[in-house]
Amino acid sequence: MSYPVKIDLPDLIRGDGWPGINIGPVTVGETVNSAAVPDEVLQRVEVVLWGINDNSVQHRYDSDEVDSGVVITDNLTWTATVEVDSTVITPGIYNWAARFSADGWGPYTLYEGRVEVLNIIPDPIV
Repeated sequence: MSYPVKIDLPDLIRGDGWPGINIGPVTVGETVNSAAVPDEVLQRVEVVLWGINDNSVQHRYDSDEVDSGVVITDNLTWTATVEVDSTVITPGIYNWAARFSADGWGPYTLYEGRVEVLNIIPDPIV
């Protein structure tokens, strides 16, 4: 598998609950048949979002930070979950990327894509 893997996420409505994304397991190798998880133990995952017309990072989630939204679920198979508080993200279209690091390895951007955050849908008038 070649990296980074491009994953465009479904639209997100600002203020709605978001199930998050599961990323991994990461495999390396010359072919699908020879692919295996890296020998190194995963130590860190960082996910960043930035506007498509602006190269400055607007949101950053880091497994090294408590309650950041990024949790390494298995450091041997290189899997993680990312939960984002959609109430703090301004509506717009964002690029996103996930960087992985291990002792002596990385950081490397292994996943990237886009996500659109839509305006809050108003509550109906009762």
